[in-house]
Parts: sequence; structure tokens; C-alpha cells
Amino acid sequence: MKIELKNIKYFDALSEETTLFNANLYIDGKKAGIVKNDGRGGSTFHMGTTAKGVN
Repeated sequence: MKIELKNIKYFDALSEETTLFNANLYIDGKKAGIVKNDGRGGSTFHMGTTAKGVN
């Protein structure tokens, strides 16, 4: 299984406790969802693009 983050955008100037970023999540070459962190020390959020998570 190959897991990749693509189209990563990070905002160092707005980061506080953790790095503020968002990215597209791909599994085995297929877009599976998004990941993001709001930069305030919380955990990274992930959401699948479909109910199964993979298109």
C-alpha cells in the first residue's frame, strides 16, 4: 500500500503549537481524501472523499 500527500500547502507564519497545513491524501494512486491541521496544537484531521474513502 502506497500512501502519499499531494498539493501540500503549509502556513508557517500562522502556525502556533503545530504546523498549519492542508493536503490531498492518495492511497495507491487514487485520491482518498484530505488531511489538515489548524496549527493550534490539536491533532491532524482527515476526511475521505467518499463513504469508502477511495474514488
